[in-house]
Amino acid sequence: MTLGLYNQFRTRLISNHFGKILNSIRTFITFNFYSLEEATNFVRSLQFDAFIAVGGGSVMDTAKAANLFSCDPQAPLLKYVNAPIGEGQPVTVPLKPLYAGKIRLF
Repeated sequence: MTLGLYNQFRTRLISNHFGKILNSIRTFITFNFYSLEEATNFVRSLQFDAFIAVGGGSVMDTAKAANLFSCDPQAPLLKYVNAPIGEGQPVTVPLKPLYAGKIRLF
């Protein structure tokens, strides 16, 4: 059922000429370093005007991180991650628009 909603959403975006659709990123049950790295590598290879996240917390976290690292392409992955794991640096770059919404199936 979720895939059907995703396909409807994607079809409407494409039919309205929204350009490139970020649909190749997989998210994991929990947001982790590997999903962050995959999303970052993907968005750094292309240019997006905005980000749309449809789903739960991991999807939204991945989209937020992808947005951040696409706007700061030279930043290492752990620059903005809180200490003691990362550097915990404040965000100083302007970000692109991000819409994040959760689909309620029940």
